[in-house]
Amino acid sequence: MKEDTENTGAYEGGGLKGPLYWLAGVTSAMALKSVAGPGGLLGGLFGQNPPPGGPGAPVSREVADLMVENATLRANAHADKMNADQMVVNAIQQGRIDCQQRQIDELRSMTRLTIPNGNLNPGYGPAVVGPAPAPVPPAAPDAAAIAAAVAAALAAQQKEAA
Repeated sequence: MKEDTENTGAYEGGGLKGPLYWLAGVTSAMALKSVAGPGGLLGGLFGQNPPPGGPGAPVSREVADLMVENATLRANAHADKMNADQMVVNAIQQGRIDCQQRQIDELRSMTRLTIPNGNLNPGYGPAVVGPAPAPVPPAAPDAAAIAAAVAAALAAQQKEAA
């Protein structure tokens, strides 16, 4: 059997998992102690004397049953709280996933958006949908125009300095 390294309470193989695993261990230990422990059913067979009355005195079957029931109820309450917390986390994560999926679907629909020619306003001439013309590159600057602009900037600078 491999130990769980992600602290989920689950172990490989069959059997109990999580809080039920803990509960089974507690009840097994309590049952063993009540049968083989001091004052138990078989306690006298092992040469052990029952303890005197008081806080350490053996308990009756009804009290032992109530203790087991109490441990069971506590384990169930703990498991219910864990399940409720996990349901909240799952709901939040699912909401985030749904929101992201809607955004992705919207982006995909925008990239495939086509408008039929019949839906365009025909009042402004013929409606034609086609590729846009290639942009015209800017004209190469004229060397004389650049020299004149530099000279004008230097003259303005000298005028301000004076």
